[in-house]
Amino acid sequence: MSDVDDGWSHAPGDYRRRPMRRGPAGPDIDLVAVARHQRAICICILLVIVLYVGFALLLPAVEDAGGRGPTAVLMFAWIAVLIGVGIYQLMNVFRLSKALGDGTFSAVLMTIGSLLSCLGLIVLLVLSSRASTLLSANGVKVGLLGADPGEVAQTLGDDRY
Repeated sequence: MSDVDDGWSHAPGDYRRRPMRRGPAGPDIDLVAVARHQRAICICILLVIVLYVGFALLLPAVEDAGGRGPTAVLMFAWIAVLIGVGIYQLMNVFRLSKALGDGTFSAVLMTIGSLLSCLGLIVLLVLSSRASTLLSANGVKVGLLGADPGEVAQTLGDDRY
């Protein structure tokens, strides 16, 4: 057994190469971008939950009004906001996946996967978990809405942000 520390398992008889533990970020990973896109995804998740609850509460009022009047206009506006938040979420899924060092094909697959209902939530949780792990491994404090990008930049001594 060799003393190679390249992040891959080199156990005897283990013919599959699988990553062991992810360490500090390499020079090609921008931790500030990871923090910024993770926070955007967390905020989008909260907004979508609020919009779905509001949609469920508003739908009976629209049905009682026969789909006409101000409640129908409000429902249309609600759906437009939900679509806008969804598009913003898709953009940030792609950007976070790229910021984590994934290839373009993998980032596109993650983005497409986030369109599907149950799979989308799993994709968002996996990306957020990967980002939290990477940021924590680099000494960044991660909270409920992810890490504060300004704090990450200050920790790294990066004055671009």
